[in-house]
Amino acid sequence: YKTSTGDVLYSSLDKFEEIDAQGLINSIIDLYKNIDEIELYRSAFTDLRNKKYKDALNKFTAFIKIHDTSEFSSNATYWIGECLYAMENYEGALINFAYVIKNYPDGNKLGDSKLKIGYSLYNLQNWKLARLAFDNVISNYPNSTHSVLAEKKIQGMNLEGR
Repeated sequence: YKTSTGDVLYSSLDKFEEIDAQGLINSIIDLYKNIDEIELYRSAFTDLRNKKYKDALNKFTAFIKIHDTSEFSSNATYWIGECLYAMENYEGALINFAYVIKNYPDGNKLGDSKLKIGYSLYNLQNWKLARLAFDNVISNYPNSTHSVLAEKKIQGMNLEGR
């Protein structure tokens, strides 16, 4: 599904087909290289909010390739994971959220990434690891929205017998 984190691109939303990711990324970079950093980020985020996940994915990917030292790189990387998750590519999302944790340990999307790892594992039906991920969120982010959501998911898993 991927060539490297952030290089995950698909030919359609309905059926994921691996394509020449590097060639496509170079084409996408050419499309967006002359757009202002903030304008490109906002455009990608607007596409995400409007559920244009493929467009958002392409723009966020171009953003981190073009503006790799930007203060928004960690967030853009996180939003790539959200695009993949919304496109039901849970494996790609999982890998991307793990990349955020590893490469941006001081970023503001750390808790969100850990929670989404749990959701991704749940959707991949890896109940044991999903439960561990949710427990980790509860331990590391007590009294937070993250821990409330993780606790709710664990309760649901208990009801489901998972």
